[in-house]
Amino acid sequence: MSSYYAFKKRKPSARARRDQALMAVIKDVYEANYSCYGVRKMWKAINGEYAEQFGNIARCTVERLMCQLGIDGVRRKRKRPKTASARAEECPEDLVEREFKAGGPNCLWVADITYVSTTAGWVYTTFILDVGASMKSLVCDSHNEGRYSL
Repeated sequence: MSSYYAFKKRKPSARARRDQALMAVIKDVYEANYSCYGVRKMWKAINGEYAEQFGNIARCTVERLMCQLGIDGVRRKRKRPKTASARAEECPEDLVEREFKAGGPNCLWVADITYVSTTAGWVYTTFILDVGASMKSLVCDSHNEGRYSL
């Protein structure tokens, strides 16, 4: 008999049998926890609840089996960048005094900066507005290394 046919007739190894049993447990734990457990939480849950049945299970084993099953944990959204407000004495004076009226073009310019969440990350946007005429937008993103584009 050739080695191919010997392989085909061979019974599954102990690791393969254990992996099949663990895959069923991983599916159950994953679905019982709203399909959001990642490798770390899954590993802790299985070692806590099924330690008597399977013994201590390595984290890499859980990761490998989750990958084979095609399941993954839910990732949290990126947090907004934090801004620290300057102290009142460091802030520039309000030269406009909240009167946003201009006699004509190029008499009064106002500006603001904000950030917007995109799929690529946070994009910082500056708005510069000539109150008497038109608006221009200046964009600088974190991947742009400080270069600006109009």
